[in-house]
Amino acid sequence: MKRRRVLLAVLSVPCFVLAALLAPRTEHEAVSVKAAVGQSMGGLRVLLIDALFLRAQTLQTKSREDGNLEEAASLYGTILELDPANDAAAAYLVDVYAGELMLMAETPEDRFTWWAKAWDLVRRARELNPDSARIQVRIAQLLMDAFLPKDLIPRVETAVPDRRRLTVQHLRRAVALRRNLPRL
Repeated sequence: MKRRRVLLAVLSVPCFVLAALLAPRTEHEAVSVKAAVGQSMGGLRVLLIDALFLRAQTLQTKSREDGNLEEAASLYGTILELDPANDAAAAYLVDVYAGELMLMAETPEDRFTWWAKAWDLVRRARELNPDSARIQVRIAQLLMDAFLPKDLIPRVETAVPDRRRLTVQHLRRAVALRRNLPRL
């Protein structure tokens, strides 16, 4: 009985890899092997993503104490490779980039680099999830003075000249998407 299980496991691996490589793709989905594997997993994909998400959140919380956020960021990135449209993983990764790594960076140049990574990520997430209130709020947060170090504001204004208008626009969009929130 044990040999049969081992044999089935060994034989299923090539089938699994083949299914992953042959999985249909849409124009928005990544073409990476991780994305193909994620698509071919069916219901197991949800469990894998949930497990990765719980691990990433635990690491992110723990990392606030020890300053090691790279593994949490890597796990959120893996989730996005498996499920490119996962707005929760994108929002948390933006939080790691802009809410933690950017603030821990020692130089203004490093802070701007982390902000730019977060900005690129949130714009890609909006393309995949235009109706995500969570992503709309993250966009607004990246543009607000209250969320930016003072030395970063001029660089962000140069990168996004109409950032104040966009902040209000994205907050209004988030409220419109969440009908149970008070109107602006």
